[in-house]
Amino acid sequence: MEAGHHQSAIPRLQGVLEQAPNNHDARETLALALGSAGRAAEASEQLSLVREARAALVRAKHLVRKVPLTPRNADVRSEIGRINLKYGDAQLGLDWLQSALSFDPNHQATLHALVEFYERSEKTSAQSQRLADEVRTRLEA
Repeated sequence: MEAGHHQSAIPRLQGVLEQAPNNHDARETLALALGSAGRAAEASEQLSLVREARAALVRAKHLVRKVPLTPRNADVRSEIGRINLKYGDAQLGLDWLQSALSFDPNHQATLHALVEFYERSEKTSAQSQRLADEVRTRLEA
């Protein structure tokens, strides 16, 4: 990024991250822009988030390799799903969580993750609330 452009890039990168919070490349670029703008604390915070996300996604890849060894292990599938929901592709995360429930329909960590996801989902708020209520009912059963 050329000198002087970092300041104007910051709001654009923040806008990208509002739309795609798991865009780790954009977050890393934001950290560089913040650092160039003399905002070291903010830059450090953004870099910390990038490192955390990338480490978690490496863990998810490692766990995916374990699935064939213990294909009915709902804990492994759930952890992969939760990592993807938080740091990666939400749909992929939901798919892994559903696969965990296919082996253990009452898997608590999975059900909690689904409730949290549906409660904070903004795409289809009425549908998300209905799904959260359904999963919450399963938790209470």
